[in-house]
Amino acid sequence: MKNKILIISLILIIAIGVTWNFIRTKKSETESERPIAVSEDEIKNPDRMVVKLGQNYYEITPHDSGYDELIKKCRQSFNRTTGRNIDEQEIESLKQNSDFVEFDYDRVSKNNIFFFSGDIGVIKMQETGGITASNELYDGEELKESFEKAIKDKTPYSLDTSLYTANNVYQYLPSTYDFEEIKYEAVYKKEITSVDDYEKILNLYNIKFEKIDINELLKGNKIILFLSKYNISDYKTNVGNIKINFIGQDYEVPIAQNYIPLLMVVSKIVNTNCIYYNYDSVNNVDNLTGTHEDIYGVVREKKDDGTLILGYTVEDNITTGIVQLSDYVKNKNSSAREIEVGDWISSLGATVISKENDIKTYAVNTEIYVQKKDDYEKSISNLVKGEKTLDTNIEYYYESESGYDGFMICALYFGENSVAPDGYLKVYYDFYDNITESYLGRKESPVASNYGIVKYEMVTITFTEPVSDIKNIKAKTLEFIAD
Repeated sequence: MKNKILIISLILIIAIGVTWNFIRTKKSETESERPIAVSEDEIKNPDRMVVKLGQNYYEITPHDSGYDELIKKCRQSFNRTTGRNIDEQEIESLKQNSDFVEFDYDRVSKNNIFFFSGDIGVIKMQETGGITASNELYDGEELKESFEKAIKDKTPYSLDTSLYTANNVYQYLPSTYDFEEIKYEAVYKKEITSVDDYEKILNLYNIKFEKIDINELLKGNKIILFLSKYNISDYKTNVGNIKINFIGQDYEVPIAQNYIPLLMVVSKIVNTNCIYYNYDSVNNVDNLTGTHEDIYGVVREKKDDGTLILGYTVEDNITTGIVQLSDYVKNKNSSAREIEVGDWISSLGATVISKENDIKTYAVNTEIYVQKKDDYEKSISNLVKGEKTLDTNIEYYYESESGYDGFMICALYFGENSVAPDGYLKVYYDFYDNITESYLGRKESPVASNYGIVKYEMVTITFTEPVSDIKNIKAKTLEFIAD
């Protein structure tokens, strides 16, 4: 009997040993199949996570318990693959038909999306489309269950978005105190945070919206007010950003345009710190051709057909305009037929006939004034020779590769009643060796020092020595007039 019990005991021990060894082997095999978790360098810690379950979205922030543990589980579920490009349409289809968690970054739209099921596990978003980074997640369902527990008491949101247009327009330039300027003098934006904020800005700008219950809209939503010279043709709202397409017109010569008040209502789940604006449907309107402008400058080149290339000086390769003289002008004015390189010319009301690379071409059909080269240089010499200072404004400046030295083109006015430059003076500067110093205000009590060079502001230039050679003038100080 004892032998029988002993035999049974031995069999049980062997069976237990075999079973334990089988379990250990299987566990080892399973662990060896489990992918190695990706590092933070590859998948950066998000500023928040947004979970989509069904048609609802939930926000999980770093303040929520278990936040870091959820990130760790996502990284451990990563099933690395060779990435392929995936377009926005395919990504949108996956997001519509799948549950996922999205790693969102406050001011960067290159989010990472983990899909709980399906052949594609992770997509790393790019500026357009994305790149697949993982095959089907390891334990995707288990990961989903972890997030279901995490959002159990969270508020659900949707991605619904609506756009309202005001009944009236705003006719003045909006204040950057109230609005963020998105496109220079064209598009302005303000996020509305409360009923008081909404009513204050609408009263201040006399904006009127109909059938809007602002109290209701603020529940679970963010509200963005645009003042725009363009309409919004379409928009796309994502967890990590908003993409807006504008449609309208830009004019070559600015004209008074009305600003359209547009109110965009998006879910609180949307990251409104990342908004992308597209102006591909904004057309440029040439309302410049046929307008009239006064022209003036030094003839730095004369073409065989008589076309004149204007600049500040003859020696510098800077073009300020192209002039075509009509036969009428040439026949009426003998000096117009004899214009040479180095002469100064001016004309009132020249007609703009084209613009290319910011350089306008003019047709002169009326009178033209010509000052011959020698007389022009004599006039400049008479004005500045022996002088130690000059009150002027800087129309152009050139800086060398170092960024410290170069030259300025200064406007000269020969008469007390001159409203346009009568000539240009080239003045060299050198900040590197402190040959030239620059101030906002007077040197003795400046508002700011090391002020640099600012075009079109009134400035007093003190030369290194009284002018003796108008071709070689160096600046000692620049004192820009403080407002």
